[in-house]
Amino acid sequence: MKNSSTFFSVYTFKTLVFFCGLLIGIAADAQEIPAGDVVGNEIRFAAVGDTGRGNAGQNAIARQMLSVQQQSKFDLILFLGDNIYNNGSPADFGRKFTLPYQAFIENGTRLSGVIGNHDERGKGEGGILLQQLMFGIGPKPYFSFLRENASVEFFGLDSNAFLTTNLSPNARAQLQ
Repeated sequence: MKNSSTFFSVYTFKTLVFFCGLLIGIAADAQEIPAGDVVGNEIRFAAVGDTGRGNAGQNAIARQMLSVQQQSKFDLILFLGDNIYNNGSPADFGRKFTLPYQAFIENGTRLSGVIGNHDERGKGEGGILLQQLMFGIGPKPYFSFLRENASVEFFGLDSNAFLTTNLSPNARAQLQ
């Protein structure tokens, strides 16, 4: 007989995945990309993760995002981690970040993000610090900001911070 807690955990996880997929499917079906200027306190943004490969696929997605931006006028991109595969090396920033997103950098789109586990692999090379500066989060393992004219606050968390043993109790309390 299976351990009941293991069975419950697996069952709960599968159920959660099913409902998340269902909600995403419903939301994707019902939503159209807004067009025209942003009105009132409306917020339009893009969120991407696991993007930093510097390959043709990443470049194609960046071009498609730019096309969507021209229609929808979003002015914020949230990077959800693994921004510079495979180890966050500063040597890869040009090919894996600057070139694909250069048009957004030039047109003033705000870029905010957090560090992913692949970004953190090159700790000694300075890649984490460079991304923290690039995304304006400084040495904190998170970002938080309010959007002007809206009642929305964005939070991003570098979940690697919870996995490391060198996180101070004060920093851990702030994140919680």
